[in-house]
Amino acid sequence: MTEVFTLLGCLVSVAEDGAQALSTSFVADFDLICLDRHMPGLSGDEVVGCLPAEQFVLAWSTDLSDLPQRFNGTLAKPISLASAQVAIACAQAWRARTQHGKRPARPRAVGE
Repeated sequence: MTEVFTLLGCLVSVAEDGAQALSTSFVADFDLICLDRHMPGLSGDEVVGCLPAEQFVLAWSTDLSDLPQRFNGTLAKPISLASAQVAIACAQAWRARTQHGKRPARPRAVGE
């Protein structure tokens, strides 16, 4: 995933586990967070429940069943260049809506 988003011009930060993902999310400003639902330690499902509603978060997984409502959408594994581009566009649209004081709509799923 890092290579695909870097190729698209993104600055990428990678967490080794759920606790690191959560702590990093509180000290850095991210336009898009992709959480693996099965990270070691805290799962992506547990991490997303701790993030503010203003944060755009995608579930990145092969398992998209019983997805918590807090996720803004999904990003299927394996990631493709096209699905990463759609994820970035959805995150940008989300940010534009939230910056203009509008309640963000739930974006569509991202992936294949």
